[in-house]
Amino acid sequence: MSPLPEAGTLRAFVRYVERSQLGAPATRTMALDFVLSFGGAADSRAVRHGVLRRFYEYLVVYDPQTEVLEPRAFPWSRAIPPPRIPK
Repeated sequence: MSPLPEAGTLRAFVRYVERSQLGAPATRTMALDFVLSFGGAADSRAVRHGVLRRFYEYLVVYDPQTEVLEPRAFPWSRAIPPPRIPK
């Protein structure tokens, strides 16, 4: 069984925070800088931000100083993928 993709995002976020020597509480700036540090498509950024948003919602229960992330900071792309015709 392979690990969940969300786990990889959270591990990468922890490495980013440790490498940058950032402290608590978790802030919007931390999350946005992390998400923007990756290249890739707009949808990839939206997915990473969504993972962090849910993680921040969990953290705020234990650390009320944790900042809440905006749900639509990174909107999904509206690009319509080309049609795929099965063979």
